[in-house]
Amino acid sequence: MYCPRCGSPASGAQCARCGESLAFAPPQAAVDADSVALAAVASAEGIGFLIAAGALQIIGGALWVLVGVIAAAVPRLFRDRLTDTPGVDPHTLTLILVGAFVVMTLGGVMTIVVSIFVILRHRWAWIVSLIFDGLWILLGLATMVQSPPAGVMYIAMAGGLVAFLMAGRRALRS
Repeated sequence: MYCPRCGSPASGAQCARCGESLAFAPPQAAVDADSVALAAVASAEGIGFLIAAGALQIIGGALWVLVGVIAAAVPRLFRDRLTDTPGVDPHTLTLILVGAFVVMTLGGVMTIVVSIFVILRHRWAWIVSLIFDGLWILLGLATMVQSPPAGVMYIAMAGGLVAFLMAGRRALRS
């Protein structure tokens, strides 16, 4: 520790050189701070972008979970619309729909978990998020054929998330 008044090395409650009381002296960042802790704080540039991307992905994952749980609980809402197709067994269709909705729910949970780790600055979660968002962009391109507004929405949403993730890459832990 160094004396805040004269800068000489000091130990105890008083500076031996000038007599300054050191009991309540604030630590000096350049002298007393741990340089490893300062490096960790300095590397957090761009963390706001990661937090924003993670929060948006958590909201999206929560919507997938909500829709998946509701649809799996009441599959007949969807089954009745699809039973007009000839040759389709309603029981088999119900099983397929419940399976699809369970997969949707699990995908939402996985998105939430990965997004939490993005907020915590894990590089593997950042890569997984980029892959997921890239797949959403591809889905948007494929959807543009049948429903251009939905395709544009997918592309804009996933493109924004990719932009946030790329802007926050400097804040990732090594």
